[in-house]
Amino acid sequence: MLNYKDIILIENAAIIHQKNKIIDELVAFFARLLEKYKEIADSAAECSSAFRQNGKVSKGEKLNGLPWVTLDYPRSFDDLNGYQAIRTIFWWGNFIKIELLTSKEFSRQVNAALCKSHYNKNYELGFTDHPWSHEKGMLSEDDTLAYFKIIAYYSLSDISNIENALLADFRFFLGLLK
Repeated sequence: MLNYKDIILIENAAIIHQKNKIIDELVAFFARLLEKYKEIADSAAECSSAFRQNGKVSKGEKLNGLPWVTLDYPRSFDDLNGYQAIRTIFWWGNFIKIELLTSKEFSRQVNAALCKSHYNKNYELGFTDHPWSHEKGMLSEDDTLAYFKIIAYYSLSDISNIENALLADFRFFLGLLK
């Protein structure tokens, strides 16, 4: 059953309290970030108001067994008309990332805008059949796959100073959705 190390852990409630406090702080940070994202989107006249529907901050415990917090804004997850979203994710033990997710039908538009932008950041970009998969290096150049992503990853050690970088990436991704 439980070994000595397991018993030490289950006797220490402070570990879970600290984890819960961290997640609560990240949820609050993502909620503040959502308000800043909305301000940026409101000033971007080219962004459709239908696409800027309610943002959503979510949290969970088991993304490959680990806690996570996500912010989706703007977002449109419509099986009929396709997916478009800018998703910011904290994944315990892994990273924080911001990604532009589109279904394949929008990928040409986004790729054309990306080429015109002369971007100089080291984004990971490519296609996937799994829009909710978040492991690094999981994207493919195979454009027959259903979803296209552009991703910026940040180390968890950068978390205290990450807001400006996320806002800059958000502005850039939003501009690709014109």
